[in-house]
Amino acid sequence: MREKIGRSVEAFREKCGDLMVSVIEAEHIEKLFAKLIDTPAKANKWLDAMRYLFKYAIKRKLLVVNPAADIKRRKPKVHIGADGEAEEGHHTWTLAEVAKARAKFPEGSKMRLAIELINALALRRSDVIRVGLPHTYAGHLDDGRPATFLKYTQHKNRETKPITVDLPIPAELLAVIKATKATGLKTWLIGARGGCFSDQGLTDWFSAEIAKAGLPARCTPHGLRKRCLTDMAERGCTIHEIMSVSGHLTMKEVERYTRMADRARNARAAMAGRV
Repeated sequence: MREKIGRSVEAFREKCGDLMVSVIEAEHIEKLFAKLIDTPAKANKWLDAMRYLFKYAIKRKLLVVNPAADIKRRKPKVHIGADGEAEEGHHTWTLAEVAKARAKFPEGSKMRLAIELINALALRRSDVIRVGLPHTYAGHLDDGRPATFLKYTQHKNRETKPITVDLPIPAELLAVIKATKATGLKTWLIGARGGCFSDQGLTDWFSAEIAKAGLPARCTPHGLRKRCLTDMAERGCTIHEIMSVSGHLTMKEVERYTRMADRARNARAAMAGRV
């Protein structure tokens, strides 16, 4: 979070650094905010950073009123999701898109590993580039079977509300990891030079590979994470079970997945006697 705030503040300093803090008004913020109209999610994160910055200025008695406080956040873009419902944010991969990606990227390829890591474990972009062999340990499932577990602290909110995820790795994913020759000692995914990916580096590489495979640009890493959460809901997992894998802090963030799965199951049950 601090990294994102820092980048936003630095960008603001480059444009308005010659102004006295005391003369900065909402108008200055609104002009810069308007330039981000096509990327509402990015715009809202930038606005949050500005509010945080000027809140600090007030604390230091440099300002009396926060010029960013009353600026309205952008409404997120809405599109039709894989379930046919209106969906905000990143597109949820369809099952057909997952199947096509698997056909395009064979086991052993780095892209296939990235896809399976996110699709199996609901990893965020910031986590899939950081997890690897050092985060695993041998354990046993509730029924006594041996298994390999992954335990890691999510990168997001690590300094404010750290969330540790501890879950068994599916056998299918372990097979993909084993089949992939190009893995690192600290992280499974490695960049072109053999080191760890940066957040943006992974996005750029992933997008380029998706384009070469003929998949739509909407197929992003985060959309694949949403596919994983959707699959868990459709298998009947509870909200708390999904949260233990995804690391979400509130039930509201994941209830959409279970709500849509419940609706589909209820429709099938309602029509069972008439089909």
